[in-house]
Amino acid sequence: MLPARHLINGSLLGVNLAAMGGFLAAAPAVPAVAAGYLGLNTLLSFIKGYTLTAAVGGADMRTFSWATFTGACFDIEDL
Repeated sequence: MLPARHLINGSLLGVNLAAMGGFLAAAPAVPAVAAGYLGLNTLLSFIKGYTLTAAVGGADMRTFSWATFTGACFDIEDL
């Protein structure tokens, strides 16, 4: 397991929130800067998603799609 994963994930969440605040503040006036904040938010979300799923092993996670709304669920092995 990743050492200090809770601290890492909490920090990523804090920076994600700050980047979203920057995006919302810059969007009306400077769209290029807002796009940079949005790109940073995307990158941080990817890293956070990886660190969260790495702890349980990605294969143990269920895969959901539009079928979730109908109550259907399938595993990756079913694909």
